[in-house]
Amino acid sequence: MIKKIVILGAGRYAEVLLNVIASPEERERGIEVVATHRRAERRAEVEEKYGIQVLADNREACRDADMIYPLVRPEQMADLMEEIGPCIKEDQIFAVGAAAIPLTFYRKYLPANCALAWVFPPPFITTRAGYLAINPEPGINAQKLDDLKEYWGRFCDQVLIVGDGALDSFTVLHACGQFFLYPIIKAMIAYGESNGFTREDAQAISLGTLRCTAQALSEIECSQEALETKLDHARVPGNMTNAGLQVLDAAAVEDTFARCFAAAHHQAEINRPR
Repeated sequence: MIKKIVILGAGRYAEVLLNVIASPEERERGIEVVATHRRAERRAEVEEKYGIQVLADNREACRDADMIYPLVRPEQMADLMEEIGPCIKEDQIFAVGAAAIPLTFYRKYLPANCALAWVFPPPFITTRAGYLAINPEPGINAQKLDDLKEYWGRFCDQVLIVGDGALDSFTVLHACGQFFLYPIIKAMIAYGESNGFTREDAQAISLGTLRCTAQALSEIECSQEALETKLDHARVPGNMTNAGLQVLDAAAVEDTFARCFAAAHHQAEINRPR
């Protein structure tokens, strides 16, 4: 059972996690969170904001932790692992989230029986929604894997166990993908605001459209054929929706999004340590 979690590197990205895992609700469940940061002013800031202990010493922080989660930048990971590797215990869980770094990199620094898994919390974790991916190292202790699923499963819609080949793809679809939708939302809100709605109403309508679309699509088989059938319903001469779809078709929006995903995936390959 996971009761004590250590976040190594309490930078800005860590706050997404801390908002959830260091919440009063989690403290009531008996969960203790400890974090680290090299700068004293940042340690004080995080301690005050989240009511947790933030240390300068990474090794000290790892002592007696059930799960250790490093959140330093990829280029800093080797130095961190050299520092903490000798103090990691065999009964601890080492959970990592950097998509560009393979599990074999970490294994070089860890004791043989330390459970190792790639754990990618959903970018929507503060809403307790989305999917969480776990890529366990082959041969991971079954109880430790169950502990990971039980702990992280509280913060998402579903926990997915993925293989090595799916790590980058999951990150592109679920983490990068949300940002690829932002330009669409910006355009929707701007249109509503320039055509008589307040910004608040334009935002509410636009986000409501996304929610309704997601709900409608969750109730059908989203094959290419099924989606084309849905689009065909609107491809009627004189139809308002068809007029807009013709613009999207002319701009090759579907192909643009395909290239967008491919570019993000390629960047992950570039970032991967050689």
